[in-house]
Amino acid sequence: MEIYATTDDLAERVRRIGGRTIHSISEISRLQSIKDNDKPFVSAKDMLKELMADTKTVIKAMRAAHEVADKHDDVASASILENFIDAAESATGSCSRPAAPVMAPVTDLKQRKE
Repeated sequence: MEIYATTDDLAERVRRIGGRTIHSISEISRLQSIKDNDKPFVSAKDMLKELMADTKTVIKAMRAAHEVADKHDDVASASILENFIDAAESATGSCSRPAAPVMAPVTDLKQRKE
């Protein structure tokens, strides 16, 4: 999921309907729902686990925002959120599946030569 593009699109929509957007780094820090990981080293496996958990947190927040948009008959905001939710769910689905092999196993190559 493209976080910056998502943020820009949502902020643009909030401004368009007369809302107030986040406007400073300190405000972001106060409002963030995903904690920073300041560990000096994180394994790739742990990074993926954390990314999956964080993405699920974002999906949950977007679903809550979608409910608010629905409640106020704001179809445009709901539509934007649906696209982002779909992309995030696709990303978490692809991260949880094992990766496809990049190269054919050596045994397959030997069989092809014969």
